Amino acid sequence: MRHIKPSSLGVSLQVFLPLLWKGITSQVIYFPGYSIQVSPSVSVQEGLCVTIPCTFTADGRKTFTNSFGYWKQLPVSSDYIVATNDKSSEVKKTNFNLTGNPNTGDCTLTITGARKEDEGDYYFRFDENKNSNVKYNYQPPTTITVSESHPYPSTGITSQVIYPPGYSIQVSRNVSVQEGLCVTIPCTFTADYRNTFTNSFGYWMWRTNNSDYIVATNDKSSEVKKTNFNLTGNPNSGDCTLTITGARKEDEGEYYFRFVESKDSKMKYNYQPPTTITVPVSPSIPTTEDRNACSLDFSFIIGMVIGNIVALILIYVGSYFCLRRHMEKRQLEKGPPDQGTQVTESTYEELKGQRNDIYYNFKAQ
Repeated sequence: MRHIKPSSLGVSLQVFLPLLWKGITSQVIYFPGYSIQVSPSVSVQEGLCVTIPCTFTADGRKTFTNSFGYWKQLPVSSDYIVATNDKSSEVKKTNFNLTGNPNTGDCTLTITGARKEDEGDYYFRFDENKNSNVKYNYQPPTTITVSESHPYPSTGITSQVIYPPGYSIQVSRNVSVQEGLCVTIPCTFTADYRNTFTNSFGYWMWRTNNSDYIVATNDKSSEVKKTNFNLTGNPNSGDCTLTITGARKEDEGEYYFRFVESKDSKMKYNYQPPTTITVPVSPSIPTTEDRNACSLDFSFIIGMVIGNIVALILIYVGSYFCLRRHMEKRQLEKGPPDQGTQVTESTYEELKGQRNDIYYNFKAQ
């Protein structure tokens, strides 16, 4: 049997199929049992703090013992760790902290005092332990952007508010936090020229058209209207820092800080102007499911089927033309017929018909 060389059609097929495959695989394919839930992009104002909730599974599990988690930055070298619970590893950023516990499948990251140079792409890596083979880099990365900070109102006389002597506050005038994320808003104040007190109370108030409501306080006897607002600063040390967890669209509005030195004191003050909080819609968090097969997009499966069908059609067409060319070449190699013999030139179809006639004549005899 003569070996037939691959035609140019076969070369085209080899080029076409990888392009088709590349166009279909638009999503990340996770290994079975490995998944992560974390926002693909996070925006934080310069100087503020943000907590990025993150959960993961590895090898089909979310509970481990003596495990290690690492947040790393791209595209620098693989040893560029910015946050980890591995005490033996050096971290490159002191304001990044792995506040989640990898032993419980928690990879939550907290950034304090965000800086412009903190912008970039970051991914989470998990090691079950130093001797385990369960090690995984989760993709795609989370993109962090740091927007410009709105200036604090200055102490004393500002362009909008005249403070009484000895009363001042430093807090961002406008804060933007993505829906579902957490943010810490640094805040410091003075009252009666002081920033140290005893048994004092702080209240973050929500200004509405109808009334003002308490949303966060250290006063246990007061009712709060929002459970995701927390006064994390200590008013006794002039700290009015506010933390918002799991920001919601309905959290948008104007908020101001109120200080009361003690229940019996006449020193009570509402600091103005208020801080305006906006909650833009968060990019959808990609979810992956633990299955015995890779998590594939439905369009990927459809694309595989279409690709196989196209490949079969191209192979069939290529085989047909190759066979036809091969038959024509053999016919030409036989050369002209001998003298005295009159043979009509036949195409492939005529030769096939003549062969069938001979067969039936022989059978009739």
